[in-house]
Amino acid sequence: MPAPAALSRHQRVIRSGIAAGVAGLIAVVVAFAVGVFPVPGADTRGIGDPYFPSYGNSGYDVDHYRIDVAYDPATEDLRGTTTVTAIATADLTEFTLDFVLKTTSVTVDGTPAAFRQSRLALLSPGGGGELIVTPVSTINAGAAMTIVIGYSDAPFAASVNGTNPWISTPTGAVVQGEPAAAAWWFPSNDHPRDKATYSILVTVPAELEGLSNGILLGSERTGATTTWSWRVDEPMASYLAFLAVGDYSITELTLDSGVPYLSAIEVGSSAALSRAAEDIARTPEVIEWIEGKFGPYPFTAAGGVVVDVDYGECCALENQTRPTYPTTYWKADSQVGIVVHEAAHQWFGNSISVANWSDIWLNEGPAVYTEWLWNAEHGGLSAQTQFEEAYARPASSPFWKLRIADPGAANIFHDAVYVRGAMTLHALSNRVGEEMFFDIMKTWLSEREYGNGTVAEFSALASDVSGEDLAEFFQTWTDSPRKPEATATNGVKP
Repeated sequence: MPAPAALSRHQRVIRSGIAAGVAGLIAVVVAFAVGVFPVPGADTRGIGDPYFPSYGNSGYDVDHYRIDVAYDPATEDLRGTTTVTAIATADLTEFTLDFVLKTTSVTVDGTPAAFRQSRLALLSPGGGGELIVTPVSTINAGAAMTIVIGYSDAPFAASVNGTNPWISTPTGAVVQGEPAAAAWWFPSNDHPRDKATYSILVTVPAELEGLSNGILLGSERTGATTTWSWRVDEPMASYLAFLAVGDYSITELTLDSGVPYLSAIEVGSSAALSRAAEDIARTPEVIEWIEGKFGPYPFTAAGGVVVDVDYGECCALENQTRPTYPTTYWKADSQVGIVVHEAAHQWFGNSISVANWSDIWLNEGPAVYTEWLWNAEHGGLSAQTQFEEAYARPASSPFWKLRIADPGAANIFHDAVYVRGAMTLHALSNRVGEEMFFDIMKTWLSEREYGNGTVAEFSALASDVSGEDLAEFFQTWTDSPRKPEATATNGVKP
């Protein structure tokens, strides 16, 4: 049978044009801003992700980003200054940041530094922008460094290989994407392995709102503009940082746990927008319910943003503390499952992030399975029935051919990654028992909180917690291009 409807309505995400042509990864350096120049050596460019070699950078670990941007939807111009505080992990005579927009100045520890930029026309999603910095003297391994980057550009025009994660909305714009979008609005070490905390200042025309992640510290009007101040206290992967500017209706409250909650609904009058607002208003209820399954909400802020845009096939995104939803889903009826999915990502994907993008089922499988569990307790099909519907696909179906533990760069958002990921978890619950299953998941979340995880590490932890050797079980479900046999060992109930 086809994938459950809740999944088919979910993500191919603005995920930065992920679908096309990623397998080749052909790098062509295109001059940008200052002419033609060589790409720096592999000692600093690329953090080592096998799917996306240009993503991230080695040689340093970021501790904090202070992002100060001003954006006017009327002119579509963005100006910004980002301060990056980091620790060098190697002796650096040169280092890189992922960045697409035109840079105007760079200082390192208060001293002007030489810099150059490139746009790599990669057959890979999201990116290829590199800001290459040469400090006046070597940064020694272990030393703290502060990099201040000034920039000014028209971000909607900053396309790389046809990709640009900026989206127009009826009252402004939003920028977000997975696996990469940060490079279109702030310079960063753009890979989930290098998480950091954030301070984000957004200056916009006074009649508009400037939205981002974390806790709203306040907004201050100065003449014709207002600056919105946000703070992210827990480590966050750079792709989960977002910016939305426009006319929004804001709701603030405090969850029962004491966490401040802020939702923002773009101002409009469509029926889809009203339905979306009603479902997003259930986010506190959804969070409390997920806490009952997987443990405490991992962040010090929560909420959601609805933009009055139909993304077509594109979707919601689980931006840390504040997922963003298009009205795409709400054309006809309620879609609380989407809210459940994105809320679940706060635990799976945001608190624990992938170590490499090949580990993506550890994000999407639990999010879909959380939807299954919600459906089972809110008048829908049982988790077992949803599993059986998915399992009923014939063995010849392409659905079974993809190895979700290593799907390939072009397939990280394939339906099989989502549904077979959820099936793997339900089969695990069948195999070890429901109580032990939740012990495994809670242990995974507590031991990896604010860090990263791999498929191999999850398999090993499940074996340790359960006391069973589950290596063959996980190999069968996630690393084999064939349908698992209907056996108790595989967690498939007769």
